[in-house]
Formats: sequence, C-alpha cells, structure tokens
Amino acid sequence: MPLTPAQAANINKVKEMLDLAKTTCPNIPRLNELSNKLNSNIQNGKLHFDTQKVQSADPSAPAYTENKDNIYIREDLSPNQFDPANPGDVGNLVNLAATLIHEMFHQLGSAHPTTYCETANFLAALINCFKQNKNAIKSHYQWEQDSLYDLYISQLEIQEQGERSECGSTNNSGGGGGGW
Repeated sequence: MPLTPAQAANINKVKEMLDLAKTTCPNIPRLNELSNKLNSNIQNGKLHFDTQKVQSADPSAPAYTENKDNIYIREDLSPNQFDPANPGDVGNLVNLAATLIHEMFHQLGSAHPTTYCETANFLAALINCFKQNKNAIKSHYQWEQDSLYDLYISQLEIQEQGERSECGSTNNSGGGGGGW
C-alpha cells in the first residue's frame, strides 16, 4: 500500500529528527548509518503502514521487518499528520521515531535482544544531545514554551527505558508496554 500524505509527512518528521541530530551532534554513534538507511527506505518504498501484516507476524509488536528488507508499521502509529505544536502529536512522533529506529537496526542485521540494546543506546545518545542543545531544539520546532520541549524529552526517555527493559531479556516476542 502506498503511504498516505499524512503517513509520508510523519516519516519525514522522523527524518527531520535525525537530520536535526546530525546538525547538533554529528558524532552520535550510528546516526549516519540510521539516517542513510531511513533515506534509502523512503526512496525505495520500503516503509509500509499495514496493521494486518504486523499482527500476523507478532500481535504485540508495533512493527515488523520482513527479511531485513520491508518494514511494516501498525497504522495507529500514524493516526494523523503530526503537528509538533500539539502535545499529543509530540508523543506520537517520538513513538514512531523509536519504532522506526528499532526496525532499522533489524534491517542492518541485528536480532532480538540486541536490537533493544542498540535502540536504547541510540535513544540515550539522542536524549543527551537534545538536552545539551535545548535552545536549538526549541528553535527548530518553534516551541516558545519549555513544556513541549520537556514533553519531547520525557517521551524519548520513556521509549529509551522501554527498550532498555528488554535489552537483557531472552524474550524475543517484542515485549509489552507501550506497544514495544
């Protein structure tokens, strides 16, 4: 299924997040690798929103990577076109970004539980970068108030903790909580 305009826009918001990290903290480990992979996925039509496909592979997962190639994402992870000025969409954007990062580590050859550890470590580096560059992040998203920035960081931290909790696990199913 081709992406809807809203889905394509939301994928581009994730790309924008990685691009923002590249301009503020270009030395984050694996950032260029993930950014290049995301660009390749966008150009080659490898990203699909298909809840049925995900559920048939793993009912508890937010997404599924097939043969380290196509990524299928639950449709509820992109319910509308995200607006960073809307608090609800800040959480949606971060959730989609963390899901895509996790799945791209699968594309790059990792399996569970390693993908959880890689995603947690990457998100921790991203959080550290965005905390050290608060004004640049606020300016990029045109957030006048601290509240949306604080929400953004806390949502990233929730995703990082969710991945970290599965990092040492031998459970390969994808885990619970927050769709992870």
